[in-house]
Amino acid sequence: MKVCKKELHLAFPQGPCFGVKRSIELCRKILEKHGTVFAVHPLVHNEIVMADLAKHGLILEEDVEKIPSNSWVVLSAHGTPKDVLERLKEKNCKVVDAVCPLVLFVHKKALEAVKNFGKVNIVGDSQHQEIRALTSELPEGSYVLCGPEGKLADKRFPVVFQSTTDPIILHELDAEGYRIMDTICTATKGRQQANAQLIENCDALIILGSSTSANSRHLAAKASASGKPVLLTLDLDEAASFALNYDIVGIIAGASTPLDLVYQAYDRIITAYEKVCNNWSS
Repeated sequence: MKVCKKELHLAFPQGPCFGVKRSIELCRKILEKHGTVFAVHPLVHNEIVMADLAKHGLILEEDVEKIPSNSWVVLSAHGTPKDVLERLKEKNCKVVDAVCPLVLFVHKKALEAVKNFGKVNIVGDSQHQEIRALTSELPEGSYVLCGPEGKLADKRFPVVFQSTTDPIILHELDAEGYRIMDTICTATKGRQQANAQLIENCDALIILGSSTSANSRHLAAKASASGKPVLLTLDLDEAASFALNYDIVGIIAGASTPLDLVYQAYDRIITAYEKVCNNWSS
């Protein structure tokens, strides 16, 4: 009889962050009252969550001109560019602001830096919704887009960070003498710390998240850089199949991943373990 031992480690924290929860809850309340609500951008970067909201009446329409006048519109947790907001106002749309307060904190610190120093360095992905919304709030020529790792930063000006930036990048720029304005959200910091513990203690890692999620990709990249096998997925069968290849597996979820999906993944993997093992621990 085959005997084996498997370990499954769950990171803490798990489940959606404060900003994601807030965005989803606001959207659900409006859907309950009005039945149909539009979104110009995905509220959160998780296909499962967006599909569920769509079942209840959320319509994702990225062309603002196709959104009927006087419609209810819920804004993304990542923020919305200023020109889109102005057009929605012109169309007399009823706008529900679901942007994460911690994302707005990035805006506040960037505007503060521009006011006091004339310009600000922005570390982040220039194509990400959060950065596009942020730069739309700033005067032309008042910011430097430094890339996800801050390599183009100008030491004369303060540095703000996309809220999902790896904290290691902040520490590196701080050590190099840049004027740091810490705008990385607490959920990102907590998950990166938990991810580091899994990397140290596990043979392989499963990141439960979407490839469209910046924080999920960062978790996967950090784990991959350690040399450990990594799977970034929202597919439970894929997660279970991957886990069977290793003795000690860690699970961590991105900030937009529902908590029940984490539990489902855990149960699915344990069930798979039970089929091949007589001795397992979790």
